[in-house]
Amino acid sequence: MCTELAAALRLSAESTREPDADLAETEREWVSWLTVQTQAVFVALLALIRHRVAPGFPILPAPVPEAMRDLDDGVATALETLANRLEHLPAGSPPDLARRLSALEALVPAGAPTLATYDGAIGVRVAERDHTAIARGLVREVAALEESIDSALAVRPR
Repeated sequence: MCTELAAALRLSAESTREPDADLAETEREWVSWLTVQTQAVFVALLALIRHRVAPGFPILPAPVPEAMRDLDDGVATALETLANRLEHLPAGSPPDLARRLSALEALVPAGAPTLATYDGAIGVRVAERDHTAIARGLVREVAALEESIDSALAVRPR
């Protein structure tokens, strides 16, 4: 997908020199905006991955990693669905990422962890809380990308 994104950007820039460049201005703006939205998703995704593979990331209690994987799978499916929608391929609806995020959040204790509260497991609770916050940002960016794609496709039919 990154290679396709780079190719789209290059072609968009090259199209400004075409004789009918004025007619393609809306198309370039559309591609540019979706590129910005897609890059925001990739930055959020990178932050989530880097957090999880960071040295010292603790082993989390059993239900939390499963909820994280469920959200990861949902994000992957959502991005594939959105890419298919852009290509006018059968896409269906993306998975409900908000529901998957809520399931993860339900497993993470709210509030600031303290020694008294968590009896020495502060690192685990901080990692869970931080990872959930990063995941929340990713879900927000995917939702914004979906909204942008739907808006762009509404003004640019097949």
